[in-house]
Amino acid sequence: MYRNRYNILETVKIVISAITSAGIISIIFMDDFYLKLITAVISMISIGITTYFKTFDLPGLMNQHKSSSLQLLHIREQLISLLSDIKIQRLKTEDIIKKRDEILSSLQAVYDGSIDPSAAAVGLAEKALKQDKGFTYTDQEIDSYLPVHLRKSNIA
Repeated sequence: MYRNRYNILETVKIVISAITSAGIISIIFMDDFYLKLITAVISMISIGITTYFKTFDLPGLMNQHKSSSLQLLHIREQLISLLSDIKIQRLKTEDIIKKRDEILSSLQAVYDGSIDPSAAAVGLAEKALKQDKGFTYTDQEIDSYLPVHLRKSNIA
């Protein structure tokens, strides 16, 4: 969302700057009040967009969200790995508890260091997860990656 907003505003800023420049050049050759007024209004819009860019670091916000997302995906993979270790009875109960607590601690660190998403971003994420089943797998897909003895279906 931040990338789209940034790209749109950056394009609008370029177009408005070009129109402002053309208006200023036109004022040199023509003394029309409406031309001066339109040029001044467009120039003010350009100032507004520039001020917005100075106030909100859209690329920085985008990178912060991306970093948090990648950290959360890593934690998700750690949890999947822990579940696999539990399934094959590779770990003792104490080790499972220790690993779980470490993962939860990492998760809390990500939450503490991340910025809150907008309501619109949450809505888009919910839609993507419900409709596209993003980053989820069917039992058949999971089974295809697992050794036979770990598969739900136990079919080779």
